[in-house]
Amino acid sequence: MERSVASGARGESWAGTRRDARGCRLCGGSTAWAFTAREMMLGLRDRFDYERCGECGALQIARIPVDLERYYDAAWDARAR
Repeated sequence: MERSVASGARGESWAGTRRDARGCRLCGGSTAWAFTAREMMLGLRDRFDYERCGECGALQIARIPVDLERYYDAAWDARAR
């Protein structure tokens, strides 16, 4: 069962509105805000918006952080195996 969310973390009304001018990274379809999640594994608690594609249904992070290494500590490779 999918739950509909009508507003973003800061109160913006994002549901059903296009957020990423580039569209879906997989098919190029229109994307709309789906939810906001916080990073909890490392305790940084940074917020990340996720979008769902209206065409293929893919769920994807809205903006990939430029400093990805901040979210993957030195032991990450060992845990991923």
